[in-house]
Amino acid sequence: FLAAGGLVLASSCVSLDSPGLAPAHPQRPTIANDTYTTPNGMMEVEAGGNVQFRKDVSAPVLLKYGMGERTEFFAGGDAIKSVEQADGHMTTGLGDAVIGFRHRLRDKDEFEPGFAVQFATKLPTASENNNLGSGRMDFHIAVIGEQDYKGNTFVGYYDLGLLSEQIDPELDLDHTFAAMGTTPIRKDLDGYGEVAFEWIPEQSVESLTAAGGFYYAVHPSFVLDLGLRVGITDDAPDYQILFGLTRALGKLGLRRDVR
Repeated sequence: FLAAGGLVLASSCVSLDSPGLAPAHPQRPTIANDTYTTPNGMMEVEAGGNVQFRKDVSAPVLLKYGMGERTEFFAGGDAIKSVEQADGHMTTGLGDAVIGFRHRLRDKDEFEPGFAVQFATKLPTASENNNLGSGRMDFHIAVIGEQDYKGNTFVGYYDLGLLSEQIDPELDLDHTFAAMGTTPIRKDLDGYGEVAFEWIPEQSVESLTAAGGFYYAVHPSFVLDLGLRVGITDDAPDYQILFGLTRALGKLGLRRDVR
């Protein structure tokens, strides 16, 4: 939690007028990521909240770094997480962490879509006893396609998760499919919508959700988001209120103006 707060505090100390800041590019709060990667040598932070009152509350934080012209490294997780226990009380603690990278295979153009692959590992930093995490390491690989059409952006996303099991040596397969679109409303405001389906056959999980919301650019390098996700099937959360920010931090090691 302190590390997450430090990241957000550090971002507030970077002047929006600092030279060399790239435009912020939110990947949150949707389940799907697009094909964009943080520019080479640049850093960006995302932070926010996912709230289902008296059921499930989390505060995800993600730090992104451009490792090259086409590759992004990211690390983060739930800085704080609260879940409802069987007896009705809430338990709060650190959530699981995630590290990974995304690589652009092809940039989109007027005629053909762009493609990227993403690899991620979930680290079991959360307490399994308090139902804050699974207590096991999981691995994910995703393929992403993206195309623009008449000023709108459309993304197709598929993630295959290999879920470790404590007793059964066989891995459970987690299939996540998502379709997302964004559309400009005005110069500083975009809308987004997403439909996502998660299927874990070994656990009989079928979770279908729909989400929608807005991105508001306070500055090209500082974007706020606000949205709502609703569950359609029984395995999905009833609803989640989504809010957060994405802030470009500039080039690693570059001297910045402090307010």
